[in-house]
Amino acid sequence: MKLKYTRYETCKFCGNNFLLTHGSRKFCPPVKNYDGIHHNHNCKTAFNNLKGKAKRDKTKLIADLQYQNWFGLNQLFTNNNIIVREADLRLAGIHLESFIITQTSGTTNEEVKCYIEYGLIKLNENKFKIIKHGLQF
Repeated sequence: MKLKYTRYETCKFCGNNFLLTHGSRKFCPPVKNYDGIHHNHNCKTAFNNLKGKAKRDKTKLIADLQYQNWFGLNQLFTNNNIIVREADLRLAGIHLESFIITQTSGTTNEEVKCYIEYGLIKLNENKFKIIKHGLQF
């Protein structure tokens, strides 16, 4: 078998040199064991897994805070606490500063801080109104 490409390339993951078998290869080929079956080590898979993990690690803190906020608001809302004090929100584990988006209510022109399917409207210095909007999961 004659190879079209006869140059060596450096693997993006492990740094080893390998014989290029086609023009677009960026990683060394998977290692084969004695049966000719691909072994667990695959640089391309390992590289992409680490890249995905780094991305998940960056968003984990935000996702955890959003879930905690949603859980606290869900508990308060299901207990029919529609108007609550800031202290009650904090006791429920809600981080008022970590909301998804702020929007203005079209009818009352009030600022609504959105936490997944719930929103908070500040009534005065110490009281908030919990609203539930259409975004359901």
